[in-house]
Amino acid sequence: MTPSPEPTAPRRWSTTRIAVIAAVTVGLCLGLVLFVRAWSGKPYPVADPTATAHRLDGRTQAVYDAMALPPVHLETPWGHNDISTDNSACGMRGIRAWINKSDGGWRPEPNTYAIVEDWKVADVTRPTAQAALQRAQQALTTHGWTVVSYDPDSAHLVLHPPAPAGDTVDVAFDSLDHIEVTATSECVTAVLPAFPDMWTLPSPSAPSQLRN
Repeated sequence: MTPSPEPTAPRRWSTTRIAVIAAVTVGLCLGLVLFVRAWSGKPYPVADPTATAHRLDGRTQAVYDAMALPPVHLETPWGHNDISTDNSACGMRGIRAWINKSDGGWRPEPNTYAIVEDWKVADVTRPTAQAALQRAQQALTTHGWTVVSYDPDSAHLVLHPPAPAGDTVDVAFDSLDHIEVTATSECVTAVLPAFPDMWTLPSPSAPSQLRN
């Protein structure tokens, strides 16, 4: 007696069911990934804070060299001559940021800070500052720097240095005969250590001509 063929319908159903389960699983995983991204928002770049501080120090040294100032001195009593961290612009992103704003609050992104270098030079007259910033604007743009804003009358110049992008250098004359140079990085996240007061930020060397 010839055996009857085994039924194939259950096997086809089993294959279809597996395909459906796989598709649903992939869809759920993709949805979870998209939700996590939407919840956290675009991540801040990861960078070494110490390396970032050294880069900013080089930026401000380039500005000092380009200004070609007559003899001046570093204004130390201000207490600005330092490299520090600032999280005031490094807020959370994504859905969680929107939730915080709807509650009237603001939260910084954990372990994320801009690195800031700031120093002043004294004994600078307004005409000297105006000429110095004009020299800096002309010299630095020939080396790939981009002018964000420039007011020759008030002697205020803001620039973006060349790559890597994200840094801003602000050069400004004030009524107390100072030129202040402030370099700020974009907000960066450091993997380790977990707290900014544990970051080993170097002391500035720029302008090297006035620190020796």
